Amino acid sequence: MHDHFTGTDSWILRNDNVQLTRPGKYYLVACSPDGKIGKLWLSIGRREAFTLKDWLEFPSWKKKIRPFHEVDKKEVKEK
Repeated sequence: MHDHFTGTDSWILRNDNVQLTRPGKYYLVACSPDGKIGKLWLSIGRREAFTLKDWLEFPSWKKKIRPFHEVDKKEVKEK
């Protein structure tokens, strides 16, 4: 998946819909059963919805997102 806002690429490894049976606090745990080490990010929800405040804060988020994805500035310029 390519995100055109941040210029990053990601693999979608899983896409599940889970029906919660009652209100309360839920936790999501991720692990690698075979002990692989790496990065994981996830998105929870049914759709993306951004407020004006989110868009105003986006430049500071983008500065954090790109290093997480290890996007090399030189590589981006070559594209």
